[in-house]
Amino acid sequence: GTHVYKTGCLFDELPLNFVDIASEAGASEVHLKYSTCTPEKIQAIHDAGMDSLVWMRGPIGMISDSKNYVDVGNEDASMYRIIMATGVRTLCVNRPDRLIDIVGSAYGNDKV
Repeated sequence: GTHVYKTGCLFDELPLNFVDIASEAGASEVHLKYSTCTPEKIQAIHDAGMDSLVWMRGPIGMISDSKNYVDVGNEDASMYRIIMATGVRTLCVNRPDRLIDIVGSAYGNDKV
């Protein structure tokens, strides 16, 4: 975009033309709800020249989502690994301690 600061276009429900909407808004990055994140969507964001961020709902929202998705409420390492495998560049999480453990393990360091 043309903004001095990074600007994010945040989506809860994702329309089919989300990349166009973000581009037209002048966003420098697209923020997707975790449950809408796929490798194809992340690639489309990056192909359009924008950065990507995936956000988790707050703890109460995540517990609510666990009624629709198996093993969501605890935001475990498995969930973070699946999201990271999409190619997303930034994660906004409720359990940074678990994410730090994953990153530390990936680099052979138990203490990050």
